[in-house]
Amino acid sequence: MKHALQKAFMATPAPVRHLLAPLVNIYAQRSQINRMKLAVRHAAAMAIHQRDPARPFVFVDCGFNNGLVLDHFIQSLPKDADFYGFEVQEDLKPQAAALAAKYPARTIRLEFAAVSDNVGTMEYFPSRDVPWGMFPHIATTTELGREAGAHMDYSKPRVIGSIDFSAWLKDLSESYVAKTGMQPFIAVKMNIEGAEYPVLEKTLNDGHFPLIGALFAEFHNAQFSGPNREIFDRSHTRIMQAIETSAKPYMPWA
Repeated sequence: MKHALQKAFMATPAPVRHLLAPLVNIYAQRSQINRMKLAVRHAAAMAIHQRDPARPFVFVDCGFNNGLVLDHFIQSLPKDADFYGFEVQEDLKPQAAALAAKYPARTIRLEFAAVSDNVGTMEYFPSRDVPWGMFPHIATTTELGREAGAHMDYSKPRVIGSIDFSAWLKDLSESYVAKTGMQPFIAVKMNIEGAEYPVLEKTLNDGHFPLIGALFAEFHNAQFSGPNREIFDRSHTRIMQAIETSAKPYMPWA
């Protein structure tokens, strides 16, 4: 039902969509928020069950958008958990600041940078879609060839700094070992619109994948075409095999 309504809404002329958007968002927000809360509770329970209570608990949100999902994770995870996040849409800085201010006694470090397989700068591309539901922007991607799931505007690239997630993950783990003498339990939520493939591939190649204690990821290979689709399909198979072999908690995120 939801997908049929969304498809019909997107098929209407742009002026009509803009007029109807406030009404549509009322419905979409209620539906999305209810599903999101259930998903967060399930993911949090999986991570808590897996974690040794003696180890530091770290949650990393790759693609935190307006912070609503991260806020519910903060509420659902242990009070001693630390939180880190990355997002490319710099116009969401006020929401990120408000979230950190909401929990002054917690460690919440949010950075505006692209989660990548290298350090530097990179282009990302915004969606042309009308905002739908609880997120002010449906999607952005750093990867070319996305033709489904969102209508990307490849004619208007934006530039942002990038991190090497694999190296960052290793440094994060080592910082907790140095500080506490214990390996942290790191749960990762990843929704980075196609970039999950080069990011997780490098994490595997570097031997840092075992540092991830639980993974909640949305995979987007089916939304791409051309050379990236072939690359992402092969990468998807390898990543899923690594998840299965490691027996780490995994939940598809959507």
